[in-house]
Amino acid sequence: MLILSYILFYIVFSMLVVATSGTGYILGSGISIDYLGLCCTCAGTMMVAASANSLNQVFEVNNDAKMKRTRHRPLPSGRLTVPHAITWASSVGVAGTALLACKANMLAAGLAASNLFLYAFVYTPLKQIHPVNTWVGAIVGAIPPLLGWAAASGQISLNAMILPAALYFWQLPHFMALAYLCRKDYADGGFRMFSLADASGLRTALVALRNCLYLLPLGYLAYDCELILQFLIFFQFLLSRFTFLFFPWLVVG
Repeated sequence: MLILSYILFYIVFSMLVVATSGTGYILGSGISIDYLGLCCTCAGTMMVAASANSLNQVFEVNNDAKMKRTRHRPLPSGRLTVPHAITWASSVGVAGTALLACKANMLAAGLAASNLFLYAFVYTPLKQIHPVNTWVGAIVGAIPPLLGWAAASGQISLNAMILPAALYFWQLPHFMALAYLCRKDYADGGFRMFSLADASGLRTALVALRNCLYLLPLGYLAYDCELILQFLIFFQFLLSRFTFLFFPWLVVG
C-alpha cells in the first residue's frame, strides 16, 4: 500500500517541482547556501506536492476511469482506496507544511499551503468547469521557485519573481500541446480544455507561440538583475566538485 501511495503523486512531476524549488532556494541564498535548509525545503516541497497530487486524483477518480491515459492509476483501477489516499494526502500535506514552517520560515510554509489549496480545491474542480483552468494550473506550477527563494531569503523581491514568471510562460506551450494531442481523451473524461473548441489546432498553437515569445524579455531582465551570473557561479561550483570527485588527476595535475 505504501508503494501505491508513492506512485500516487507522480514521481517525475514531483521531482520537477522539487528541482524548481531547490533552484529558487539557491538563487535566493546569494553567495552562501545553507545546505541543510536546502534539503529541508526540498523535502517539505515534495511532501506538499505529494499531498496536492494525491488529492487531485481523489477528486478526479471517476474522470480518470474514463480516460485511456489515466484509467490505470491506483485509484480508478481499484488498487488503492479513497480513504487510504485521503489519509496519505492529509498526513504528508501537514508534515510538509510543518517542516517548512520549522526549518525555513512561515512565508515559505504559507506559500506551500496556499499552493496546495489552489491546486486541489481551485484548479482541480475548475478543469470540469472552464478552460481557464490551464492558466490557473500554470500559476500553481510557477510557485515552487518562489517558495524556494522565500525559504532562503525570508522575503519576496522583484528578482524572486523572474524565475516563477519564466516557469509560468514555459508551462503553457507544454499544456496546450498536451491538451490538443489528448483532446478526445480529455473530452471523454469531462474536462473543459481550451483545445476542445479548436479542431484545427491553430488557436491552441498561437497561444503556445505567444507564451514562448513572452520568455524573451524575461531573459534580458534576468541578465540585468544578475540572476544569470548567480546561475553561472552555482554551476561552476558543481562542475568543480564533480571534476574533483571523478577526475582528480585533472585538478592535482
